Amino acid sequence: MKKYLAIMTLILSATVYANGGKVSADIQNLNGKAGEYVYIPTNGDKISYLKWEIKNVPMLNLGYDYEYNNWEFSIRGRKNIGNSIRSGYMKDYDWFSTAEESEPVVLRTGLTEKEAKAVAEEKSKVLGVKLDVKKDEDGGDQYVVQYTPKEKDRGELSNFSKNKNYVKSIIGLDLTAKYYLKKDDKYKIAPMVGLNYDKFEFYALGGDQKNFIPGTGSYLLISGDGNKGITYKQRFMTPYLGMYFDYTINSNWEVNLLLKGSAWGRARAKDRHLERGKMESFEKYKSIKYLSSNIAIKYHWNESFTLKYEIELAKYFKNKKSNVRHTDEDGKVENIKNLSGISNKTIASSLGFEYKF
Repeated sequence: MKKYLAIMTLILSATVYANGGKVSADIQNLNGKAGEYVYIPTNGDKISYLKWEIKNVPMLNLGYDYEYNNWEFSIRGRKNIGNSIRSGYMKDYDWFSTAEESEPVVLRTGLTEKEAKAVAEEKSKVLGVKLDVKKDEDGGDQYVVQYTPKEKDRGELSNFSKNKNYVKSIIGLDLTAKYYLKKDDKYKIAPMVGLNYDKFEFYALGGDQKNFIPGTGSYLLISGDGNKGITYKQRFMTPYLGMYFDYTINSNWEVNLLLKGSAWGRARAKDRHLERGKMESFEKYKSIKYLSSNIAIKYHWNESFTLKYEIELAKYFKNKKSNVRHTDEDGKVENIKNLSGISNKTIASSLGFEYKF
């Protein structure tokens, strides 16, 4: 993406000096969430949802607009200010699927058979559910006490963890062409076409995890180690159509509204579990639906210099029609359809200026 930002800078410099136009710069406060989903492909059950929070991330926006007759061409770019920005939490939710697909909830390990049976009997009475004693496959003569999920548990919450979340990088690039159908001293109306690119990159530190025993209200708490556990990256490339409306209140004040939408977006995502060997997933998506709205209030200081305040809402709707190249902990690679899902929603407020040459 660095090469695209460099190209954008060159284009801005060349057009400013060659043709004039309008440049803009904003400091933006970005909030929202990125969604990562995991499904059982054979039955469609959602078994995992990771909510990556975007919280008060500072962004720098740069832009350039050039008008030619009734046409206006625009380029916008944005990037987070600083790296490894603390950004709320990554909340990880897991659910039971069918009994065949679900993992047991382990309560105790490292016991002799006699100890395990005693613990299972005692805990079963306290919890009101049947617990099983199984020989530990990796523990020699040691035994474990566990709850084995039943069909009735399907859809119940199995695990939850709250992990410190960091933004590594957020980058955006937007290319737009408008054609003004109406353009006078009071109103401007223009349909538009454009191409939008967004990248979101996160990592999370391992937090405490609750393993729930369904129907009991009880859980087993596993303390987090605080190490970097999961990295996640989303990239969206979206051609869109839109409408632009502008109303000039008086010689100083102006309001404009921008609406954009698409059903033709594409996305890619990469998930890496750093503490689980070689486990990672590369995901591809088509036909991503996208909506965005932007309202700006502008104050014209003089003919050249304008102050502005903007609020922007953007949403990439959830899509679970995925093609995934999944690598398990042992390095085995599989291509799986409809294994994962993706979504993203942000709200941004910004304060900045425009300068007209």
